[in-house]
Amino acid sequence: MALLLNVAFLYWQYTRETVVVSSLPVVAPGIEQLRLVDEGVESERTFDSATRQNQAEVPEEQQDADSPKQDVAEAEPLKPAPPCLVAGPMVKKQLAEQLSGRISKSTGAVVTSRRVEVQTQQYWIYLASVPSLSEAQRLAEGLAGHGLKDYQILASPGKKNAISLGLFNEKESAQRRYEQIHDMGYSPHIEIIERIAKRYELLIRPEQGELMQPARIRPLLPKDLSIGVRRDVCE
Repeated sequence: MALLLNVAFLYWQYTRETVVVSSLPVVAPGIEQLRLVDEGVESERTFDSATRQNQAEVPEEQQDADSPKQDVAEAEPLKPAPPCLVAGPMVKKQLAEQLSGRISKSTGAVVTSRRVEVQTQQYWIYLASVPSLSEAQRLAEGLAGHGLKDYQILASPGKKNAISLGLFNEKESAQRRYEQIHDMGYSPHIEIIERIAKRYELLIRPEQGELMQPARIRPLLPKDLSIGVRRDVCE
């Protein structure tokens, strides 16, 4: 009898259903599962930690390659201004207009004249003041005896009874007059006078922005006048 009871107990142990008890509460259908605050915080912490770890494992070069790039417009290089030549200065407007036509016809360039203010230097040759007018006249007669006629006895304060022998724009011309008077046995003086004067220049603009050399312009200018040619930016 005892043997039958033991066999029946063992059969019952092996054939009974195993019931698993869930730790989660039973929720009726249609009702959202309630999540505890601590569970949500812990999940977010875990996600953020994993994200930072993944970013740290990606090389900086790969991060730069993956990030969107903005197109940067390249600035266009500045175009240099077309080259021009400037001839001058010239005292008379009529001369500037005459040379403008000559240069334009010979080179095909567009030539315009403009009025400018320049600081000029003039060279004054004179004999110093003497005590009396009669003595100044005696000196003037001596100059005339050497064939010199372009002189003037001054009466202005500070230069009274001085003899003016010429005012020159060019230093070379003044130097020649100085040596001429000195060779006559006199003691001339040379004084530089600076002033602002109005002059004329020619702006020479070559066709199609070609580079024109100053040597091409100089033969077209009067040789007896000191008219320079220089490079400048076209206006």
